[in-house]
Amino acid sequence: MKTQFKFRLIILAFATISAFSIGCTPTGPSLPLPCSTVNTLFQQIYTNVVAIPGDTNTVTMDTEVHGYDFTVSANKRICKIGYQSQPAVASQLYKIEIIDNTTSTTLFSQNATFSATTTSYISVPNIAVVPGHNYTIQRTLTNWLGNIGNTVGRLVREVNGGSIPFPHTVGVMTITGARFHQTSNPSVVSTFGIPYIDIAFQ
Repeated sequence: MKTQFKFRLIILAFATISAFSIGCTPTGPSLPLPCSTVNTLFQQIYTNVVAIPGDTNTVTMDTEVHGYDFTVSANKRICKIGYQSQPAVASQLYKIEIIDNTTSTTLFSQNATFSATTTSYISVPNIAVVPGHNYTIQRTLTNWLGNIGNTVGRLVREVNGGSIPFPHTVGVMTITGARFHQTSNPSVVSTFGIPYIDIAFQ
C-alpha cells in the first residue's frame, strides 16, 4: 500500500509540474512587422491619380524641392522611403525630409543617393505618424551641377497644365497637397502634381 501511495504521489507531482510548465511557457519576443515596398499605399494613390482622364505620369518641374503633404487615419510607422534620381545627378545627394507640420518638427532628415534607372529605397528608423497631424515628405536637390533642369523628377500631373485636385486617399493614407519650390521660398504649396516619393509603412 505504501508503494502504491508513493507512486500516486509521484504521478500527481509530475502532473502538477507539467501543467504549471505548460501554462507558464514564455511566448518569446514578437517578430517585427515586415517593411514591404510592394504595392504601398502611396503607389496605389499615385496609380489612381495617373488613371484619371487627362492626367499623366511624367518627368518635369525644375525646382529644387519636390514634396507632398499627407495625413494618416491610424497610427503607422514609416520604415522606408523610395525615390529615383535623374541620370545627370545620380551621384549627387538628395536631402529627404519628413516634417510634422502640426508640431513644426523635422522627424527625419537624411542625405542619400538614389538609382537613376528605378525607384530605390533608404531605410528609416521607424518614424511614427499619427492621426490628427499633417505631414510633409520632400526631397531637395541643391547641387544641380549648374543646370536647373537637373532638378526635375517623376510626378503625376494634368496634361494641359491644370491643377491636380486634392485630397486623394487609399486605406489610412491621404495626400492633401503638394510642394514644388526653390529652397529660398519654402512656403509655396502647389497643385501642379504629385511627386513620386514612395513611403513604406509598417
